[in-house]
Amino acid sequence: MPVLKNARHERFAQELAKGERPNGFYVYALIDPRDGEPFYIGKGKGLRYQAHVAKWRKGTADNAAKFARIGEIAAAGLSVRAVCLEDGLTHSQALERERAEIARIGLSKLTNGRPGVRSADAKIYAEGIELLRRIKPFKRWMGEKRRTGCDAILYHAVIAGLLDDMTALAKSLKIEGNHQWPAAALP
Repeated sequence: MPVLKNARHERFAQELAKGERPNGFYVYALIDPRDGEPFYIGKGKGLRYQAHVAKWRKGTADNAAKFARIGEIAAAGLSVRAVCLEDGLTHSQALERERAEIARIGLSKLTNGRPGVRSADAKIYAEGIELLRRIKPFKRWMGEKRRTGCDAILYHAVIAGLLDDMTALAKSLKIEGNHQWPAAALP
């Protein structure tokens, strides 16, 4: 079987072959050994990556394209390889990492039936970003009707709390970089 191009992926494949398990939730790719390319991206815990071939052997296909690919690989006398893209993740982080990897490679190049699932935290994060986009700029909000100093303090406190929550959520989801919140939301 050919050695994988990525040394980290090859090391993981060798560890799996020895029976070692990844830590926590992880995101993995099933690799076609004929060309070394991923054909499926998944997330799991324990030995989840092995379930695809086991289901194929039992004839319990839940994804026709994926199982056809596994069958072609087996017919060539080869075995599907699994590589860990990242481990030690929470469930939410694994869902987001899986989704990002599918998007990076392109759903059309994979046998995945959908582009991954958003975690509850990611949905909340997306809703928070939308909420921040809809907030009126402070000067405009103040000018719409007569408001007091207490209104201004409350406006800034709500925005600051929301920004703090969004920053913490971004960190827990491993959304990296300098967060560019919508300008209207900034005090």
